[in-house]
Amino acid sequence: MIGVSAREGTRLDELKQALAGLLPSVEELARPTEIGGVVVHRFDSADAGFSIDRDGDGVLRVRGRRVERLAAQTNFDNEESAIRFQRELARIGVERALERAGVGSGELVRVGSHELEWQPEAWR
Repeated sequence: MIGVSAREGTRLDELKQALAGLLPSVEELARPTEIGGVVVHRFDSADAGFSIDRDGDGVLRVRGRRVERLAAQTNFDNEESAIRFQRELARIGVERALERAGVGSGELVRVGSHELEWQPEAWR
């Protein structure tokens, strides 16, 4: 333990030396700690993908980890949150895919545990 006084400036050099002794040497810092190489970042296409099919009762269902997680994180009682959800689905192509699948105005669409009423004007 080193007692110092910032006001008087006493024993600050001793403190600096003690702190420097805790740091690794220049030689130690110059050595690589692990093998260098290329870092590969993989895009998980299964996470971003989705599929649309009809459940046994005829309701269109959107499946996909990203889409279902987005639905689970959305507060549909909050208009701003619901609009953000709709924009994200349009951005990743779900809206277009639902239209190709034949979704009609007022039709139910399931995403995760949520049932949403398709209103095309609300999605634009």
